[in-house]
Amino acid sequence: MNTIIRTLLLASLSVILLAGLSDAQSASPSAEQFDAREMGEGPFETLIIRGVYMIDGLGGPTQGPMVITIEDNRIASIQPA
Repeated sequence: MNTIIRTLLLASLSVILLAGLSDAQSASPSAEQFDAREMGEGPFETLIIRGVYMIDGLGGPTQGPMVITIEDNRIASIQPA
C-alpha cells in the first residue's frame, strides 16, 4: 500500500512540475532576448527544491517540508527536509 501511495505522489508531483515548467517556458521571453550576463548560471544537471509540502490527494495530511532532487529532468528522490 505504501508503494502505491508513493507512486501516486510521484506521478502527481511530476504532472504539477511539468505543467508549471511548460507555463513558465511559454510565458518567458526567448533566450536570444537577453544578454549572457542577465541569464545567470546553468543549465544544471541537478535541481534541488527545498521546503516542499506534498499532498497525497487521498485526504491524508500534508507531508513536509520535503526536499525534491531532480536529475536529468527526472525526480531522483524525495526526502524529509
